[in-house]
Amino acid sequence: MDLVACNIQWNVDSGDWLLAGTDSIVSNVVDYTSNGDIVLLTDNGSTDGETLAALPSIIDGLQAKGYTLVTLSELLATDGDIPAEVANGTASMPDDAVLPHYVPTDSAEDDASSDAA
Repeated sequence: MDLVACNIQWNVDSGDWLLAGTDSIVSNVVDYTSNGDIVLLTDNGSTDGETLAALPSIIDGLQAKGYTLVTLSELLATDGDIPAEVANGTASMPDDAVLPHYVPTDSAEDDASSDAA
C-alpha cells in the first residue's frame, strides 16, 4: 500500500469557469503565468467549448514567452524540496511501518455505561 503523497495546488486561475470568453481565458493565463506555475483549466459541459478554443492560443502564447510546457511529474522533479521518490511516484511506506486501525466499540455497552454515570 502506497500512502506517501504530496499536495499539488494550482496557482494561476484561467477564469474559464466565469464564461467570460476565449480572449479572457487566454489573457488570464498568458499574462499572469510565471516559471513553475500550475494553471487551472476546468473541463465540464459549461466551460469546455471556451477552454478548448483557448488552448491553442494559450500554448502558443506561453511558448512565445519562452516557456516549455511540462507534465506535473517533470515539474515536481525540478523541486529540490520534494524527494525524488515522491516526485517520480516510487515512494512507499517502510516495511516495518504500522498503520493505525479503527476498532469499533459496542454501542449498546457505550450507551449503558453512559447511563450509569
